[in-house]
Amino acid sequence: MIALILLLAAQEGSTTIRRNEKEPYLKALKACREAAEKIDSEPQAAIDALTEALKGVKHVECRLRIEQRPGDFDNPVDFYPHQLRGRARMALAAKRPADAESLLRDAIDDLKRSPESARYLKEAEAALEKFKSKPVPPAEDAAAKVRPAWRELVDTRKYKSAIALLEGKGLTDAQRKVLVDDTESACRSHLVEQASAFRRKLPRSVRETAELTDDEFAAKFALPAPDEMVVAVPALDWARALLPALRKPSVDALLASAAAAAPLEEKDENPWFKASELLAFGAARDAASAAVSGAADAASAERARLRADVDALLGRWKEFESKLDAKFRERHAFVAAHSKELAALPGGFPKDLAELDAVDIESCFAKDAAAELRKVESSLKALEGRTGVTRESRQSLYTLLVTAGALQTLLKGESEDAAASAVAAYGPKLAAVGGAVEPARFGPRVERVFERLRK
Repeated sequence: MIALILLLAAQEGSTTIRRNEKEPYLKALKACREAAEKIDSEPQAAIDALTEALKGVKHVECRLRIEQRPGDFDNPVDFYPHQLRGRARMALAAKRPADAESLLRDAIDDLKRSPESARYLKEAEAALEKFKSKPVPPAEDAAAKVRPAWRELVDTRKYKSAIALLEGKGLTDAQRKVLVDDTESACRSHLVEQASAFRRKLPRSVRETAELTDDEFAAKFALPAPDEMVVAVPALDWARALLPALRKPSVDALLASAAAAAPLEEKDENPWFKASELLAFGAARDAASAAVSGAADAASAERARLRADVDALLGRWKEFESKLDAKFRERHAFVAAHSKELAALPGGFPKDLAELDAVDIESCFAKDAAAELRKVESSLKALEGRTGVTRESRQSLYTLLVTAGALQTLLKGESEDAAASAVAAYGPKLAAVGGAVEPARFGPRVERVFERLRK
């Protein structure tokens, strides 16, 4: 009973987030946790992360209770992004005297939005009053003068130009380092976000990109131009390398992209790998399925070529899978499922009808020929409904069906025209698979029946 009372007390005053709106809050909570650890060591990075976390969320400065499954809620957790950003701005103000006033004013604005932050608000207000009472040293004045132009360049993504601007402005080494570090941090945050946005736009199949015009493709998958960038982000390099494979898909290029994505995230499920592996799997499946479909009516030599192509493709997929770390494969079980699905595809290649080897029309004449021919015809018709049969087996099957039917009519003393009429339904089928096999095998009269079927 006491435990229940404590649980209800903890939930009282919390804000409930339903399942259909939880994703931005889960992302924001993660950003808050990471930013809290950087407030003292990397305050600018914490500010950038918290600013991003505030986008797309309505409920802030409260305790959140998130519904994970219907009726199943997490325990309430603190969600105070404004408080955290205010504290980060205070920490950054202590490191940057030239920007302290604006940073402290922004911190005060943040903390006023946070009802639980009275203590921090008093500290920020006191720090601002203390700062305002101090004269500005000449060196700090130089930093203050360059900052507006520098900020405009950073805000317009001209990071290389922003760093070049700092030369010859009378800055101390420490001041220049702060601004360079901030420029690189802003550049990195921008590039990470652009790479993430690119990944979220990826289709589930490269067939979708084939439907886009060049302009549509360029607009959908636009990436930052590298000339103004001052840091390298592996995820963005991966995105740039994937672009050609999206426009002109190739299984090998997509497999290479998936392999390159594996090191980008070492914990839990890797979203970069998941997106590119799905594209590679879809392309491999489409290529193998097309080969299997193309083999349905292909002659033996062409079927062998198509089968060799599929075997080679599956070999490349197996090689790709084998190079993934065992623990990585455990975290990405979908790879094994995709491998299993691909391995099953060759089973769709057509197969010979082994039963035809046992058909012996000549032996029918050793007994009651008419009765025996009817039995053979019946067994052959039972095979006619079989699917996934090679072109050559269908050719032999229709040849035998025409032969058995024609012989029965001819044995009754009827004409070759009558025999051809009795088996006319097989004429188009024979033509579709290349015509009869050894049409003269059972004599000139049966051969002439085959000739009439070709007309």
